[in-house]
Amino acid sequence: MIWLKYNARALIYVVLAAFLGAWGGYELRGSQIDTKEPMVEMPESQPVGHIGKPSILPETEVKLSYEFLLCGHVIEKTEKDGELTGLRLEDIANKYPDCRVLEFDEAHVVISRELERYCPKHYILFLDDNNKLCILHTDEADFEKEVVTVLNYDVSALPEEVLDLLKEGISFASLEEINLYLEDAES
Repeated sequence: MIWLKYNARALIYVVLAAFLGAWGGYELRGSQIDTKEPMVEMPESQPVGHIGKPSILPETEVKLSYEFLLCGHVIEKTEKDGELTGLRLEDIANKYPDCRVLEFDEAHVVISRELERYCPKHYILFLDDNNKLCILHTDEADFEKEVVTVLNYDVSALPEEVLDLLKEGISFASLEEINLYLEDAES
């Protein structure tokens, strides 16, 4: 009884705290049951850094516009479920630093690129650093420049003004035009 006399106040606080804790838990449980929110379908899981950021889906229509600055031609492509599927805006900017994204949502993406080269309709005859005549062409698949061939041609017979033009590069529509030009330049 002496213990109860000295600890009555502490015992009352413990009983009161237990009662308030039980009552609060019951109230919280009751409020969750009463709201009965409809079940929401969870979206496909994404890495935490990508949540809420739109990306190109397989059904997204992607319009690509390529402007070739050296010839002025423009090539436009439209694709679905292509190489850009799954990419976000930041991924496109990293992959193509020279692009401008004009529209970006899950239904439509419009991308414009300016490329400092000739389009695939042209063949470029140029003189490389080793004084070799080369033919350059832009690949139609990825629009990257590639050397088609290095000609076994003695450039010492060419006039100086032709050599100056070749250092810059001369555009032709076909390989046959290049042959005709070289035959003409020799004479």
